[in-house]
Amino acid sequence: MKNLFFLTFLFFVQNIFSQTTLDLNLNNRAYVTVPAEGSDIRYCYNELVDLEFRVYNLSTTNTLDLTANNLNVTLTFSGANSGNATTTFNSSHFSSPGNPESVNTIQKNGGFATFRWPTDLSFSNAGTTTIVILAQPVGVTDTSSTNNSITFQIVNLVQPSQIDLSSTALSNTDFCEGESITFTATSTSDIVTYTFYIGGVSVQSSTTNLFTPSPVLSSSVSVSVLGLTSDSCSTSNTLFMFYNDVTVKGTIGQVSTTVCANETPPPFTNVISASGASTITYNWQARRYGDSFSDLVPSITTAVYTPTSGLTTTTFYRRVAISTSPQNKVCEEFSNVIQITVNESPISGLQVGGITAPDTVAI
Repeated sequence: MKNLFFLTFLFFVQNIFSQTTLDLNLNNRAYVTVPAEGSDIRYCYNELVDLEFRVYNLSTTNTLDLTANNLNVTLTFSGANSGNATTTFNSSHFSSPGNPESVNTIQKNGGFATFRWPTDLSFSNAGTTTIVILAQPVGVTDTSSTNNSITFQIVNLVQPSQIDLSSTALSNTDFCEGESITFTATSTSDIVTYTFYIGGVSVQSSTTNLFTPSPVLSSSVSVSVLGLTSDSCSTSNTLFMFYNDVTVKGTIGQVSTTVCANETPPPFTNVISASGASTITYNWQARRYGDSFSDLVPSITTAVYTPTSGLTTTTFYRRVAISTSPQNKVCEEFSNVIQITVNESPISGLQVGGITAPDTVAI
């Protein structure tokens, strides 16, 4: 009877002990799957870092059920960045169901489950940071607490200097129709690749820091550059280009395109006003056969023009529409051209001469 009681008590104690003990294992660098061992653990300034790791259960008798007993994991940071963070993993924090596969559990006899840290890690200081991961079960006893942590390091790189972007346009931004613009990117950091974007679309990626869009820009649009270092750390800048366009060139009119010599032409009228992206002003120009257009003297800056002197030869007229941006970029477009033809004066067929008194002429 005593032996039966002893065996029953021993079974009870063993059963209680077996249900409340585990042997978690997290002491191998290979158990940290992200960032993986041997992978590039150099991160750019303010780059978000994912963390994923495996926790093994070496117990031969018990399984950790995370619906009943949670897993506390603490991260301790030292070096260039210091501090700590703790989170509790339960059935909703599994990255995978484990191996052998069983939902919400870490199976016995070397089974494991993969966990992903619920938030991204970010490090503000450049340099080497040491990270310690410590996993501890809640509500059960870990029979060996010396093998449930792992230490590894990451390197947070120095932030590249701000890349500068300039252009041949006025004030780096204002341009006219048909104008060819060259963009130049410069940085004190060692940039190995420059990618230029127009309106967010990549159009050139190379080692050159110069970019000349072809075809030329024809609208107001953003032009950006992304510079990458040899560690693929980025720095960028953007110019917002302003197309100082004369959208409507305007039309002028004339009631008479033929005048006699020394006759003053009628006024030129404004059929359609010019318009554009900026303030529009006018200037009138004229030329004769074989000459280039030049401004009238004195200058005429109104929408209409009333000539004040007669013409001696055929003359061509046009109106210049001038768009001036807030940055004082001046762009010009021309109206239609009106030709005023000068007709030569007629020559009389009557020749008067050789008549002397008292000769008379009867008509």
